[in-house]
Amino acid sequence: MTVQAAPSNENRDAAGHPRAAFGTLSASEWCAVAVAVIVASLPAVMPAMVGAMAAQPNVGTTGAGYLVSTNMAGIFTGTLLRALVQSGTSAKRMIVAGLLVMMLGNLVTISVTGLQALLAARALSGLGEGFAAGFCFSLMAQSRRPANTFAFYTAGQGIIGLIGMGFLPWLVSISDWRAFYVVLTIVALPALFLAGPAAGDAMEEARQTSASMITKAGWLGLGTIFLFFTGMALLWAFLQRIGEYHGLGLAAVSAAMASTAIAGMAGSLTVALGGHRLSDRQSTFAGIVLVFASAIGLWGGSGAMFVFGACALNFVWSFQYPFLFRALAHTDPGKGAAVTPMATGIALAVGPALGGWIIGHAGIAVACLAFLAMTLGALVFRLLCGGPKPAQLMEQKL
Repeated sequence: MTVQAAPSNENRDAAGHPRAAFGTLSASEWCAVAVAVIVASLPAVMPAMVGAMAAQPNVGTTGAGYLVSTNMAGIFTGTLLRALVQSGTSAKRMIVAGLLVMMLGNLVTISVTGLQALLAARALSGLGEGFAAGFCFSLMAQSRRPANTFAFYTAGQGIIGLIGMGFLPWLVSISDWRAFYVVLTIVALPALFLAGPAAGDAMEEARQTSASMITKAGWLGLGTIFLFFTGMALLWAFLQRIGEYHGLGLAAVSAAMASTAIAGMAGSLTVALGGHRLSDRQSTFAGIVLVFASAIGLWGGSGAMFVFGACALNFVWSFQYPFLFRALAHTDPGKGAAVTPMATGIALAVGPALGGWIIGHAGIAVACLAFLAMTLGALVFRLLCGGPKPAQLMEQKL
């Protein structure tokens, strides 16, 4: 006599109903990824925004820089506001509210002309984006497989960037700069309808999340992500300068930069499709090897070594980030995970400034050493902290 095994709990939602699944994610988790990618569509095409705005006589290059900074400041503020929201609040309503504010900011942007009014509009849009993104990050952290879910999100950002960077400048050139924000607003519309399904499976867990602020473990996880991102941004912002230092021409450096985008996508998809099979220890050891490889390549003296190092840098960045997020998700899935953009945003502001100072005063070799110190420090810290095996983590969440 054969006995049919009962369905696994991991394939059922909080109410005990079977989850629809495709690949490694449930339908609800796919919706959360889709909403997160839509919310973060502007940062993925930020250079296109800068190009569109810098060409306007009333804005210019300096004004475009101010607009980007104001937009990012709005995202930062929105993320902090999300952290103040008590647990048990409807994630669907909060995401929709953030999306509406973001879309309103886009519509205001295309309705005004003065720089000050544009700055206010971009701050408003960023506020809504950061608020909605915070809830999306919490939903991804509360998924069954946070590393896989988050990796699909980073891969989606890469796809948006590749398509948007090729399409939006062309659209602006044949129409008007306002078309940029019209497209962003239209793209955001599906997220209004996906917010409900995205929040569905996580509502019970969201109610059980502590209403207290970020835990000590959450701060340590955020600090690890900040240190890792600072080290990465320290070299990433100067890849073109490093390539020129090694004697590469503009065409060769451009080709190498294009290759890094593909490498970054490969890193994300590697985790998205198989991240659940790697423990924290295995993923950290792999990250350490890749960090050393990228430093050696960028420190090397040939064009081939530079291309190898630049690709390794982007691969390990997109490969390791989901695992760092998974570690944070298992210690503080609510407030800690929600303010992840805060840690990465500050790191992306500090890293390039620090890298420029080091390269200008001590050279590229010292910059590579600083990169190693920060990234390895973050990974070793994760390794020493250890962590339960994926199976144990799954049991804790069920």
